[in-house]
Amino acid sequence: QIQRRQAANDLVMTAVEPTMASTVIFLGLATICAGVVGLCGGCSESRCGALFFPSCTLLIGVACIIGGGIVLSQANGDGGSIEEACWTRQKTGNLQFQKARALQDDFDSLQAALSNCRKSRPEVLSLRDCGQLAKDDVGIWYKDRPRRALVEWLEQKFSCGGFCAADVAVFGYPWQQPQ
Repeated sequence: QIQRRQAANDLVMTAVEPTMASTVIFLGLATICAGVVGLCGGCSESRCGALFFPSCTLLIGVACIIGGGIVLSQANGDGGSIEEACWTRQKTGNLQFQKARALQDDFDSLQAALSNCRKSRPEVLSLRDCGQLAKDDVGIWYKDRPRRALVEWLEQKFSCGGFCAADVAVFGYPWQQPQ
């Protein structure tokens, strides 16, 4: 339970690959099962059991390696697809990849919320300072956006605003020269 919460708290993985935490937990449980099967094989006195249990352990181990590889390649592929989608958007104006579109939609909503807040409080630099005034054009409060924490983390980590292209920093983190 603790590991599942820790894996689910990774902002990037939660936004890009929401099934990652469950998959990692499943692979860990399969590895434990492989150990139990191997232990049973070690305790077996029959020749058939001595061959069967290690064979099962090997198959479970191979399945875990293949499953882990698939999960990692999918996460890496999504990262590359988002980057490619942003590049295509800059060239054509279209954002095709669904996950990239969802991230851009959340950023656009956050930007609208900041703009709406500044209509009442022009001195505000960050959504965090807006309170209940930070609602987008359809009335969704900025804290209700599913990828808000990811946008804030990206803005803080890389000291810039925008998603696919440079834009206003909606959380007000100052720009810094990248190191």
